[in-house]
Amino acid sequence: MKILLIALSFILLTNYNLSAAEINGRVTDARGNPIPSVSVYFSGTTIGTRTKPDGTFVIKDIKNGDYKLIISGVSYNPENREINLKKNDILTFNFKLTEKEIVTDGIEISGRNWQELFEEFKLYFWGDNKNADKAKILNPEELILSEKNIEGKTFLYAESKNPLIIENKYLGYMLTVNLHQFIKRKRLAYIDKDVWFEEMEPENGEQRIKWRKHRESTYEGGFLHFCRSLIAGTTEDEGFSLYPVINGEDGDEMDPLKDGLVEKTNEEGYYSIRFADSTNVYYSRKFLFWASREVSLLEYFGKMVWLDSDGKLIDPNHALIINGKWGNNLLWSTLPYNYKPE
Repeated sequence: MKILLIALSFILLTNYNLSAAEINGRVTDARGNPIPSVSVYFSGTTIGTRTKPDGTFVIKDIKNGDYKLIISGVSYNPENREINLKKNDILTFNFKLTEKEIVTDGIEISGRNWQELFEEFKLYFWGDNKNADKAKILNPEELILSEKNIEGKTFLYAESKNPLIIENKYLGYMLTVNLHQFIKRKRLAYIDKDVWFEEMEPENGEQRIKWRKHRESTYEGGFLHFCRSLIAGTTEDEGFSLYPVINGEDGDEMDPLKDGLVEKTNEEGYYSIRFADSTNVYYSRKFLFWASREVSLLEYFGKMVWLDSDGKLIDPNHALIINGKWGNNLLWSTLPYNYKPE
């Protein structure tokens, strides 16, 4: 019986590997020389690798789906490629990176020095609470910070000369962040970035358990959890309630929205979602009292929005704006798209 079970397990594993996709390739400079240690990753996931001394890379056992492939190395301009992987795909990509031009340090105005700008940047990029304090940007010298007055309005700008390396000791991830643009005015910030999550090695079993619990707690009631419950049709069972916002007023005295939110598309593994123009999403499972619920506001601007089978939002038209609890979740509390609770 044991032999049969082992054989069946081997067959299942073999079939899984055979149906998974693979990408490979080589990264060189403008003269055709190989570039080692370049990060090659799918943005927002733990899936990635680094190039070997000969510039080659291979990533195997990839689930089919849409990905944004990032090629990023120190002192080189990053490249990206939108790809759709299907079962059994083996795709080859060869990239030629160009060297970055030398950039100047951040500009300081209004008497504010670099450290003051950095503290404000961290607040809106990373977050500010006891858990966010367990993370650290290991190479802040890569940041270019500037503050400018435009028509009497003050803007804080940031970008990175090279990828930022961030150690998140609360969730147990080492992050490689390509920060393309950061613009902040008053209490609002626009951030354009790509992130690779690498699992940190725990020091002991106790730390491993702590990271698992922190990840599960962060996932519970979060946007990724919500999207997956939409696909499964279990939003109410999992503690989410959706109410339309009518004339600026919360419609929570009405019956919660349930039907017509998600539809399967003609493409396997993809779902279209549609909300009211403004929808409040409440999450109550963590709280003893209804009044203590977490609330997030989804503002929908009519154009199509999709989810893949993992619950990743696909919103090429920027048709969905997220505010409230989820809108305030900054990088310290972000999980990779391919995270699964144990």
